[in-house]
Amino acid sequence: MYIRVMNNIFKQIIQDRGLSLKEMSQKGVSYQTLYKHYTGERKISAESAILYETLFGIPRHVLRPDLWSDEDNATETR
Repeated sequence: MYIRVMNNIFKQIIQDRGLSLKEMSQKGVSYQTLYKHYTGERKISAESAILYETLFGIPRHVLRPDLWSDEDNATETR
């Protein structure tokens, strides 16, 4: 259940931003990994959450709230 919910958030963010997996893969993330995260086949790791935050501006606490809270994110960006 957790994996599907978190990856539905990833999928929703991708759709809301009008991004395609192909465009995202051109920034250095493998298409296969993106696809597996997008479909919920693979859990987003802490490392991937940080990478997605760095490359695409998707807050890590949104992708992995079990690891980071919104407050943690605010503290890190100050």
